[in-house]
Amino acid sequence: MNAMSPEQTNADSAHWLRFLSRWALATVLFGIVGLVIYFGGIGFVPSDNALGIAYSDLMQAVRAPVMFRIFMMFDAVGWLMIGVTLLTLATILKNRTPVRALLIAVCGIGMLAGSLGGFMRLVGVSDLAAQYSVATTAQQAAFLPSMLALYETINAHFVAGGFLQGAGYLLIASVMFALRTFPRWLVGWFILAGILEFLQATTAALGAFSFIVLFLTVIVGVWGLNIAIMIAFWRPSTVLISATANG
Repeated sequence: MNAMSPEQTNADSAHWLRFLSRWALATVLFGIVGLVIYFGGIGFVPSDNALGIAYSDLMQAVRAPVMFRIFMMFDAVGWLMIGVTLLTLATILKNRTPVRALLIAVCGIGMLAGSLGGFMRLVGVSDLAAQYSVATTAQQAAFLPSMLALYETINAHFVAGGFLQGAGYLLIASVMFALRTFPRWLVGWFILAGILEFLQATTAALGAFSFIVLFLTVIVGVWGLNIAIMIAFWRPSTVLISATANG
């Protein structure tokens, strides 16, 4: 089998860079729609935490069962979209650093852990909420241990996904830093996103939920990063294309 010519390799790299920028735009728009669904259809009321944070999803699913299912579908698919971003970057960087590209791809596949957590919320929490809403007061208490166990399982999946996502971003930054053709500001954004993901996963693992950390992780570490990717790669320069195409 003949090796690809430099022109073919460059064309392939340009294709993936442009795809990545369009995918980043789709990820941001997808996230914005999901946020509108959450605040417009579910929202948050103080009674959601009446039994503790572990049961807030249950209370929200009882209040707005249909919108809860729709939003959790967005949440689960959102993890998969991040996985595609990591896998695409692994493909783009494989000629430069095949070992680190493989590790980035592993992190991308690892987004399945976070997605499974989202689907557990979609199916498991929604089903528990449907039974909880028609149960008597005495019967409702019997559902709480099941919800707690489900909450801990879901949280474990999110923690695993968060650590892998952060690791993937930092690996990408390490490769980009070695290539002068990559914008330094984009390298810095990947580092910031990786740190935020590690911080979010750590607080979740310790049971010390912080809305501020979650907010910064989503707005800066996910949306902001994808906007940065979109700007940097929408029309990639020939120098950047050549640098990523030729190991």
